[in-house]
Amino acid sequence: MKKYLPLLILAALSACSPAEKPATQTIAPSQSVAPNANKKVVLIDVRTADEFKDGHLADATNIPHDQIAQRIAETGADKDSEIHLYCRSGNRSEQALQTLKGMGFTNVKNLGAYQDLIKQK
Repeated sequence: MKKYLPLLILAALSACSPAEKPATQTIAPSQSVAPNANKKVVLIDVRTADEFKDGHLADATNIPHDQIAQRIAETGADKDSEIHLYCRSGNRSEQALQTLKGMGFTNVKNLGAYQDLIKQK
C-alpha cells in the first residue's frame, strides 16, 4: 500500500506549476492508497469539518469520528467494502475503525495521520 502512494502523490504534484497548486492541500485520490486500483476504496477523513477544509486527501469524504456510525451509509459502503480512515494523529481514525468493526464491517484500515500521509510524497 505505502509503496504506491509516494509515486502517485509526486506525479499529481509535479503536474501543476507552483502557481497552479490549490490553496488547501489535497493529495492523491483514494485509489492511490488501494493495493488494487480496480477496487473502489471508501476513503474517510474522520477529522472535524474545519480540519478537513484546511486540507485533505482527494476523494475523501469527511465524516467526523463521533458521527461514523450514523453516517457511514452516506458513503455507499457495505460490510465488505474496503474502507480507509485517517485523522490528525491516528487516534480518532482508530476509534472510528473500532466502531465500524463493532458494526460488522470487515475490511477497515487505519491509515493514521494526515500529515504523515502527505509527507510520503
